[in-house]
Amino acid sequence: MWAKSWRTFVGLQSRAVVAGFEKILAENQYVYELLTREPIFREWFLYGAAQKTTIIRVLWPAFIGITICDVTADPMIRIVYPLVTSKENYKAVTSNISRLEISPIDGHTRVLIGDLIKAFASKLPQNPWDPLKVHPRFRAAPLLFMAVKRSWEKWIKEAA
Repeated sequence: MWAKSWRTFVGLQSRAVVAGFEKILAENQYVYELLTREPIFREWFLYGAAQKTTIIRVLWPAFIGITICDVTADPMIRIVYPLVTSKENYKAVTSNISRLEISPIDGHTRVLIGDLIKAFASKLPQNPWDPLKVHPRFRAAPLLFMAVKRSWEKWIKEAA
């Protein structure tokens, strides 16, 4: 059974993720609104989100919320990694990652969400999880990387 929301990571900056979803929603004539807010404490502390969090609220054909925030690094990596690498290298490997949350997932929205995810992934030049391989968070936690990859593959396959 599916959870009530789907949370994953994407190997793109949040602006690119938002632009990709906006393009798909506009092409399919979905009615949506775009909202921004400051990162909540959890987003700032756990993910290092410094930029505003974007929320795409789909209003038609079903209510779907898509929350996107930038991810730099978790607290331990933010402390340790700058000590062992240059500032430029740290910035290069900890940028271009976003956290994506889509909800609610139920019998009515599951198909629409699957179609959105598949359309988003198909427009990317590479798999959405591939850039995560070089991020310190995922290099230190290969099981997390595998879980993210498997989750993307499951949704893409489900929409097929």
